[in-house]
Amino acid sequence: TQSTWGHRCEQYSLYISRPSKMSLDPKSTLVSTASLAAGVAAGYVAYRWWKKRTWNQKVAHLKGSSLLSVDSLSKQDIACVVELGGLCKELVMTQGTTRILQDKVMAALFYEPSTRTRCSFETAMKRLGGQVVLVDNMHTSSVSKGETLEDTIKMMRSYADVVVMRHPEKGAAKRALAVCDVPLLNAGDGTGEHPTQSMLDLYTIASFYPHILTHTHTH
Repeated sequence: TQSTWGHRCEQYSLYISRPSKMSLDPKSTLVSTASLAAGVAAGYVAYRWWKKRTWNQKVAHLKGSSLLSVDSLSKQDIACVVELGGLCKELVMTQGTTRILQDKVMAALFYEPSTRTRCSFETAMKRLGGQVVLVDNMHTSSVSKGETLEDTIKMMRSYADVVVMRHPEKGAAKRALAVCDVPLLNAGDGTGEHPTQSMLDLYTIASFYPHILTHTHTH
């Protein structure tokens, strides 16, 4: 556990600072110090590996999932997404960009005008190292020639690892998911739902009042 690694590192630190009763030969002292330093480094690497593995296990069930409605998320799922959002924000604030999503492509289909939602998805994907295929002017796409929603989704799913869609028609996200074999994120379907906006609102509130995620019930 984290506390165990911390305790061991503290023991190493105390050992190094403790007056040695052994030979003061510079070579043996240097070798001992190097060995201890290597031990501490190995412990740190092992802890980072353990932490990453624990996190991966924590969110493994969400891999490959689509998001059409917040009703599909459990309290634990919501807490995981909010926590992951905080980690991504920290990475961006400290590094500017990362390579977490390198070689991944997001298709963004916006059947109606959008500024904040479209730009936030596009910026997030690029900040995390991914690429974006954006279609936000349906007058210049095959939709203007009568291509159905289902046909458009079938085409875009072959180009991307995830599809984000905004559509003015309620229920359009459900129709799209029926023919989409990659994760689909509902970025708003008319008077239906806008689950990603809801999650963003919750993340903002939780950043000021983190205790709300520990309540027995999520409303």
